Amino acid sequence: MANSPRVWPGGPWAPRRWYPLPVVGANARPMEVAILMAGTHSPLVAVVEPDSNGVKLKLLGAITAARLMRHFITAAL
Repeated sequence: MANSPRVWPGGPWAPRRWYPLPVVGANARPMEVAILMAGTHSPLVAVVEPDSNGVKLKLLGAITAARLMRHFITAAL
């Protein structure tokens, strides 16, 4: 075991490069979130705001594609 090569967990299924995380501010409009989801192919977007020092981001929550669709469907009724 000591001479066995190290294998990255996920191996061939892991992405070959890193992608930016889809994040929006607390005042983002639903259409902006939908455009970001479509552009990044992500069903989840993080909602963040700067901390009191303005240095780090504080996670407020997340928006799922299902919840966003529910918003658009109920708004159309």
